[in-house]
Amino acid sequence: MNTQSLVRVLTDAGYGSRRKVANLVKSGAVKINGRLASSFMEPVDIDHDTITVSGQQVGLFRPQRIYLMMNKPGGVISTTEDDRGRPTVIDLLPEKYRNARLYPVGRLDEDSTGLLILTNDGDLTHELTHPRYEHEKEYEVTTTKPLTTQDMRQLQEGIEIEDQLTWPARVHAIKEDEGEEEYVYSVTIHEGR
Repeated sequence: MNTQSLVRVLTDAGYGSRRKVANLVKSGAVKINGRLASSFMEPVDIDHDTITVSGQQVGLFRPQRIYLMMNKPGGVISTTEDDRGRPTVIDLLPEKYRNARLYPVGRLDEDSTGLLILTNDGDLTHELTHPRYEHEKEYEVTTTKPLTTQDMRQLQEGIEIEDQLTWPARVHAIKEDEGEEEYVYSVTIHEGR
């Protein structure tokens, strides 16, 4: 028996992210051997089970896993497409990767620069981005004014965003010379807010 989770099979077959697959299952669009799928984590035997989405049989295949690292420049958004025509990280890839169903692992704001991983491995993406795994993300932040002691304490205790308190951050100065035009800090967080 060659068993995989339903979400893995459907993300591999191109039905989107884990969230999109979960929504397909919740909507009743996914069937396994003619019965409604009960959970997006349900195990399926990819050698024997028949999976359909909205009545169409899913072609099962094992894609080659692709892992890319990108130094994302500013002015580019961390998504696969944009309805406003802004450049995306996919636009920066060599032609052979543009249709490989790669997705960014996490995201950086449009003006942010730095390491971004792109992959078609949904399990890796989930493990690196889900808060329960508590992976740290370190950012180098440049400001035009120095952070005050109160600013640093607030970051270290957590900040309220959208009525929720963030996890505490670690903050330390990298470049904080009086009279400089730029001040640089290392900020380490556990979540994406």
